[in-house]
Amino acid sequence: MITHRVPFLLIDKIARLNIAKKVIGGERYIDAEDPIFQGHFPGNPIYPGVLQIEMVAQLGLCLSYFMINGIDQIAAGSRPVMAMVTKVQHVAFHAPIVPKQHIAIYAQVIDYDGIMGTMIGQLYFGSQLCSYVILEAYFNE
Repeated sequence: MITHRVPFLLIDKIARLNIAKKVIGGERYIDAEDPIFQGHFPGNPIYPGVLQIEMVAQLGLCLSYFMINGIDQIAAGSRPVMAMVTKVQHVAFHAPIVPKQHIAIYAQVIDYDGIMGTMIGQLYFGSQLCSYVILEAYFNE
């Protein structure tokens, strides 16, 4: 569905999908052994905000795949959706994301015209909102 691969594939699982409402939910386990923690606040590891935004963007690409193709399953031989984030309209960080947390990721497309799209996303640890973002992307297919 998307071109991202380990170590930069930041979604472990798609947990929910509602194409009619343009909503998707996913999950990510924050591994304590992730090399990012060696340099990002050593001794007090916090998952970088820019990677939180990337998690939402990747999940949004998955949602776009389903919406563009009008399906709710990954089709054999399908091509990944090609898009690039062009603008982060707003982002807020409410609680740190730290190692060994299971993060729930949600994304919803709020506007899409076939070329540009706007999406909102949220990351939760349990019931705690950790961050949210509104971003725009250019679809270059």
